[in-house]
Amino acid sequence: IINEYIDDRFPHPQLMPADPLMRARARLFLFRFEHEMFCHVETLEKGNNRNLDRARAGIRDALTQIAPVFTKQKYMLGDEFSMLDVAVAPLLWRLDHYGIELSKTAAPIMKYAERIFSRPAYIEALTPSEKVIGPAFDKVFAEAKGRVIVATFASLISRVQQVADSAAKFGRK
Repeated sequence: IINEYIDDRFPHPQLMPADPLMRARARLFLFRFEHEMFCHVETLEKGNNRNLDRARAGIRDALTQIAPVFTKQKYMLGDEFSMLDVAVAPLLWRLDHYGIELSKTAAPIMKYAERIFSRPAYIEALTPSEKVIGPAFDKVFAEAKGRVIVATFASLISRVQQVADSAAKFGRK
């Protein structure tokens, strides 16, 4: 509801489809996301060990189920970035933090996540240190002949994500 209000109040660029049928489809997707994926986030955040595996599996399975969509289209609703992409981005950003490992069949989801994270608006939302360090990591990973060892605080999840992204980009493990 808040996202739709923002879209109505600041309509450019529009994040919900203008077409009523596509808007209804977007709302159904958001409903599914809420009931199949987002409902598990509280369990993952609180760290209740009894339910962690079930919560991870629920998100993993839901993402794997929608992965084939991204072999045919750039974003959730086609070639246009939409509210659905905005809604799922934080979850995709935190997959490693939550300990959710996707299978190879879900590889299109990770490519989709890269598209979202490389959007200018997403990059602009990064902190100043995140903006500077990303290209620096890329340079190090691209030019290093052997291992690359990185030290950071484990609680700085965004930095760990940047290291993982740069390593993946240059075929490093």
